[in-house]
Amino acid sequence: ISDDLEMQSDSNMSEQSWRSAWDRGAMEIERGMLPVVGTACSGSGAPCHALAQLVGDANYKELFASEIHAGARSFLLENYNIEHLYHNMLSARKLRLAELVQYTVKNVLQRMNITRIAILENVMGMTKRAAKTSSSAEYKAPLDFVLKGVLQSEDGEEEEIGLELIDGYAVCVYKLQSKSFGLGQTRTRLYFVMVHESVGDTGTLDHIGSLLDKFQSAIRPDDGPVWQAMQYAAGSGHGWVSETTPPALSYVTSGKTRTEFDKLKTDLGFEHASLEEYHKYSTWCKQRFGDMWLCGMNGREVEQLDLLWHMTEVGERDRLVTDIIKSLRRGAHRSDGLAPTLTTNSKVYDFKFHRLLTPPDMLALHGFRLDHIKFPLGSKRSLYSMLAGNAMSVPCIGAVLTSALLTCNVRECFRVAMTPSPMLQMSSHESSSDDGDSNGSSEPGGYSEAVRQAWPTVSHAGSGFSPKELRNFLQKPGGSVL
Repeated sequence: ISDDLEMQSDSNMSEQSWRSAWDRGAMEIERGMLPVVGTACSGSGAPCHALAQLVGDANYKELFASEIHAGARSFLLENYNIEHLYHNMLSARKLRLAELVQYTVKNVLQRMNITRIAILENVMGMTKRAAKTSSSAEYKAPLDFVLKGVLQSEDGEEEEIGLELIDGYAVCVYKLQSKSFGLGQTRTRLYFVMVHESVGDTGTLDHIGSLLDKFQSAIRPDDGPVWQAMQYAAGSGHGWVSETTPPALSYVTSGKTRTEFDKLKTDLGFEHASLEEYHKYSTWCKQRFGDMWLCGMNGREVEQLDLLWHMTEVGERDRLVTDIIKSLRRGAHRSDGLAPTLTTNSKVYDFKFHRLLTPPDMLALHGFRLDHIKFPLGSKRSLYSMLAGNAMSVPCIGAVLTSALLTCNVRECFRVAMTPSPMLQMSSHESSSDDGDSNGSSEPGGYSEAVRQAWPTVSHAGSGFSPKELRNFLQKPGGSVL
């Protein structure tokens, strides 16, 4: 990546020219003896936040990031030292860089052949078979956007190049659950790890999986982690000024939502109840906290809180957490101390503290170190709902990064030091990290002997799997290896 690629907009830019730009970017990486990272759809920058906790701010380098949302770009610039920040990797289309139209990992890895490890995160839904169409029942493999390039034809139609595994890389998929890392939300995600043949093979991926198992088994989530995240955020010094003017409350009067609410109201025996009795919970909150309690909510969401309060057993109300942006029929509420999975527009409400979660609360649910986060002035709650909804959980991506860096043959460049953070809470019997420089140790401190013994002896990479084999693999649960 270079300024040439970022700034030049000549539609006749030659292939030789942009290849030269990539070559200069590769040289920039090659001459630095630090972990170097590039991210696309960068959002809240969780991988770099994790790296900062693992190796220190000065011991890694973020070469490029890309983010289409202007507010998110401000957040990235405020919190990370990024050399090149792109509006969108799709802007490469302006340069007629056909191979980079989707910013496919395949082409990035081929041009920057010293890229040793590539990691992608995706939701579980990507592995499900798509609905049948008139032409075919296409299988939506989550690796499609990694392994299949898409070109834009002259008439605007997309042309598929075809499915193929990336030469020189072994690929595996791991399924991780945020709550297994002590976080206060249910969030199942797939992590695709691609290891270059110069540092590992399929055996290497098995070792990465064994380390991930150790990380998950070493963490014991405590009771009520949502409240722990909220208390941590409150004690971090990151207050949050919500909207200063409460909304004019207007309840839903028609449509599907009104029909749904009326049915629930009847089922609960409140069909002929007074408004004060029906809106008992919200009335109590307004009396206790004033009209400012309404900030951030509309009439539908307030009535939904009332209904949910009536629907919940008395003993469970103080443990109830719900995402009020979603309708009741979607079941986005829990009474086990965990938050529902955060999504793009989430507005999570906690009945124990009787308030919406603030942006610091939501980032704390992902394991971010709030003392390392700056919140740009003037940013709206909706920005952080988007960032948190699309974010990787820091302990999850941190565990993947740590496992990959410890396992692959790149550990001579730096030492991974454990830090006393909520990111990777290893059990107390494991040894603590030694002080020292980070430029030459081949034995990272902070891990048990069992973890150190898990480092593999690597030889060569294997690939060459057919689309049929890939589809069969994707239907298997767990962390299978390609």
